[in-house]
Amino acid sequence: MADPRIATVAPSLRSLLDAGHDPESPDADDQRDTVSVLTVHQAKGLEFAVVYVAGAADGRFPVAGRRDLLSLPAALTGRASADDPDRHRAEERRLFYVAITRARDELNLSHAVLARPGGRARRPSPFLAEALGRVVEAELEPADISAALRPSPRSAALPPEHRPGTAGPLVASFSQVDDYLSCPRKYWLRHRVRVPTPPHHALVFGNALHQAVAAGNARLLAGEPIERHLLNETLEAHWRSEGFLSQEHETARLVAGHAALERFADRVDRAPERVIAVEQPFSVGIGEDSIRGRYDAVHETPDGIVITDYKSGDVRDPARARQRARDSLQLQLYALAWETEHGQPPAAVALHFLEGDVVGRATPTARKLDGARRKLAQATAGMRAGYFEPTPGYPACDWCPFRRICPAAV
Repeated sequence: MADPRIATVAPSLRSLLDAGHDPESPDADDQRDTVSVLTVHQAKGLEFAVVYVAGAADGRFPVAGRRDLLSLPAALTGRASADDPDRHRAEERRLFYVAITRARDELNLSHAVLARPGGRARRPSPFLAEALGRVVEAELEPADISAALRPSPRSAALPPEHRPGTAGPLVASFSQVDDYLSCPRKYWLRHRVRVPTPPHHALVFGNALHQAVAAGNARLLAGEPIERHLLNETLEAHWRSEGFLSQEHETARLVAGHAALERFADRVDRAPERVIAVEQPFSVGIGEDSIRGRYDAVHETPDGIVITDYKSGDVRDPARARQRARDSLQLQLYALAWETEHGQPPAAVALHFLEGDVVGRATPTARKLDGARRKLAQATAGMRAGYFEPTPGYPACDWCPFRRICPAAV
């Protein structure tokens, strides 16, 4: 029930201000029982026994997309860009530090996973992990999930062909298809509802390594040799200090990344192959739908065209690497895309495991490509039809980022 006295609060505060009272400078006698509500910008220089910092969610603190109201020329600021997002992030990190260091005895940090019913879920602020020295995950229980995060019971009871889905042709990425084939509910949570997931060190490591290798292959594509310092600089430029278990863990993984790039450069020096495409986009028609993606690299070899996908995994057994390549739906999609564009599949597809320095190759066959088409068609049909029932099992649920909020994972 609403408190009728609330309507009198604002006029009372205005009267106090008009009378010369400063709410930010309470009398010494009143400090013990006073609650001060202030913005982080006003916190500088103040100290309190207990501090609550609310709204520590990614996109809120640090805020996303904030620009200066008045942009200054770079020559005056001494910075590369007045609207540089890294600069804004650094400034908000300083504000966060100011806020948390105001507490003498007790500090409370909080954020709302769902700010409002049906709203977009938010993950914890990356500043929390930096301040606490550990990964911070959203504390969600199945009973706390908003109704907006569940398919309607009526829809779930319908057969797939009658469920509400996507009208017209579907355009999907391979990652979306892969998530759907892993578990339709996982796809729905990640790509339809867009529930954020906490950063993971494996993704940070894999992305930075991928960008560095792409930079090296781009030089080969231009007819220039790989420069090792460029590989290392690219790795560090795309490195993010998020998701690691500790500072020592992050340092060890960064060292492992540099070592993997050294082995990659050594392999190129020993057996150079002509690179004819890097990060080249493609699209494959699957019935009325289409799946889009990018080739990591395309090599022209004496045996013919080889399409390579780079993985950061530490696979060291050549037999296992070859089996992974034979079973890879992603590589089969690459072969289908090449066949669609050039009239015939590539001579081979390959997985290059960078940390283990092992390459597994497979030859596309008609049987494998037909099976891939069926799998891809199964996924796109289910996505269009709105079939998002979970398929729980081991070990998929153990590795799923939504296991803490998905009742089926129990």
